[in-house]
Amino acid sequence: MKKMLIVMMHLGMGGAEKSLVNFLNELSPNDCKVDLLLFKKEGILLEQVPSWVNIIDTPRDVAVLYGSNPINKKEKYLKCIRYWGTLCATMKTHNNERKQFVRWKKYYTKHIDQLKEKYDIAISYVSGEIMNYVVEKVDAPFKATWVHTDYKASKGCPKDDEYYFEKLNKIITISDSCVNSIKDSFSQNTIKQKVICLPNIVSAAFVKKLAEVKVDDAYQERKSFKILSIGRLENVKGFDMAVVAAKILQDKKIDFEWLIIGEGSERKNLETLIGKYALNNKMKLLGLKDNPYPYLKGCDIVVQSSRFEGKSIALDEAKIFGKPIISTNYPTVYDQLSKDEGMITEMNPEAIAEGISALYYNESHLKLIKEYLKSRNYGNASDVNKYIYELGIKEER
Repeated sequence: MKKMLIVMMHLGMGGAEKSLVNFLNELSPNDCKVDLLLFKKEGILLEQVPSWVNIIDTPRDVAVLYGSNPINKKEKYLKCIRYWGTLCATMKTHNNERKQFVRWKKYYTKHIDQLKEKYDIAISYVSGEIMNYVVEKVDAPFKATWVHTDYKASKGCPKDDEYYFEKLNKIITISDSCVNSIKDSFSQNTIKQKVICLPNIVSAAFVKKLAEVKVDDAYQERKSFKILSIGRLENVKGFDMAVVAAKILQDKKIDFEWLIIGEGSERKNLETLIGKYALNNKMKLLGLKDNPYPYLKGCDIVVQSSRFEGKSIALDEAKIFGKPIISTNYPTVYDQLSKDEGMITEMNPEAIAEGISALYYNESHLKLIKEYLKSRNYGNASDVNKYIYELGIKEER
């Protein structure tokens, strides 16, 4: 039986993190032995990792460089490297992807030891510094990374990544558009040939079971038009546009309640904006929820206001619950959302509000979308077999 290492930053409530947990829950302990290394052993999804998966201790050099408190003189020095490296990288570039590369290459890598354990397969479940670690610090004959977003739209840096991509056996992304985005960014055929699509695994049975838990009876019973958004409170998710769209709906006297599940650095800005437009009774930031599915089950529609995405797990899960979707027109959404499943709007508050209003006022259209969604079998848990073969866990028959 092969031994596989999966490396991830943490298991907070994000799309890549949920994808990883879904994959692990569909994988069998009879398929391979799995070690999971988290740079930060934290996150709301930790409890959903199967018991047979071995969550290994984070090496102290990695733990301190990525946030843990030092306990000796050597580690205090690493803490200084963390602050200095982050500061210098931030001063050099505002591009987050580029910032990670500079910090890793110039400051971090020389202070991180090789991982002692040897593996058959080593997976970086996100790109960036996690990928750099797998390439440089892990001993395994097969290595792969996931790229969970639109490489061009997220301002990926080919000059920084080409060295690492060349060292990998597979570069995995989550939609056909994301595959093309990576291939179009590199001239080397040796890199283009490695790029494959493995859609995020979403188990319909798993999320429907979690949705049966009662969390807020009042939410289920309220008669207002219930709108739900799920995502990190970061600029890329476009919740600032969602707040302005909510103001437009309020001005139209639409009776709605808009809940946003997620956390992030934009919380204070969003709270200020919500207060400015007197939306405190209409729009609520719920923070992280270890189980968002009762809210997904109870809402009327799901709104995604993102500026860009790879492939949204939130949209896949919305379909499972038969919820019509309003989404902005970021490039990869056309791989994921048809006119039968909802509406794609321009990327501005006015268009988002117009899309929501169209479904609110046209009950027959709303009902038609719901009926279509409920007639389909969403979820792709069986795709775990594709993962098994593409990652070399087992030979394809």
